[in-house]
Amino acid sequence: MNLAYRFSNNLLSTLGGTLSRVVYIESGLPQFKNGLSSLTPPANYPNWAPNLDEVGFYIGGDWGISAYWNGALDVVRNQTDITNNWTYVKGHHTFDFGGELPFYQSSNYQAYVSAGYEGWWQGPNFNSSNSGSEPLDFMLGSNEFFEQYVPSNVAPRGIGPGFYANDTWHVTPRLNLNLGVRYEPWLPWADASAGKVGSQINLADFANGVHSQRFPNLPAGLLVRGDPGVPAGLVNSNWKLLDPRWAWPGMSLVTGAPAFAPGSAFITISPSAECITK
Repeated sequence: MNLAYRFSNNLLSTLGGTLSRVVYIESGLPQFKNGLSSLTPPANYPNWAPNLDEVGFYIGGDWGISAYWNGALDVVRNQTDITNNWTYVKGHHTFDFGGELPFYQSSNYQAYVSAGYEGWWQGPNFNSSNSGSEPLDFMLGSNEFFEQYVPSNVAPRGIGPGFYANDTWHVTPRLNLNLGVRYEPWLPWADASAGKVGSQINLADFANGVHSQRFPNLPAGLLVRGDPGVPAGLVNSNWKLLDPRWAWPGMSLVTGAPAFAPGSAFITISPSAECITK
């Protein structure tokens, strides 16, 4: 949505707002819900994702029968962007200046074999079977493989303010000179979930035997969000990003035929945005 207002013949302002939302949901088959507890004997392991259909199993060997694991994934991404642009015309110059304030939100809840994943198959030396037969191991509930992971829940949040100024100088009817600058600090995203996900390795703390205060059992030097000295975004913000740019588009003596358009610019792309949105 955009709103434009002309204050005078040489001053125009535009106020805009955009909202985009992406929802991605993936689920496993309902037949696998709550693991393999229906087997006899029942599978004896906890289900860390009881409300998600995200488990499977694999039976190998001579049978060649299998049912693979299916994951559960719930991703919601929101981006709200507020922009304001001003255009001022004075003589041979057209000045554009303004800014934008985007808000980023991304929530990712994923269950990765959180209800457990069992397997019955022969190893490369055909000696991994407990009874000598994978089908028999399956009937007995004596699996050769098992893995299970805690569900992950991350909710990164961030903002990316930016301000710019640009001057288009009409040097001659066939020659324009475009000069501009953009200021856009880098503000790392921070996880807004209850777990405050994120860690960093500090070599000085490792050498001095300093442990995390949130999780003291972690190795020395491995610190997490919430520990003293660890920023919410794990790295410090950079407020000194100033990107100049210029362009010199021209026209040849043949009316309407482009001749050359040299130019250059420094462009900064936020690593946080690249990692989250791609």
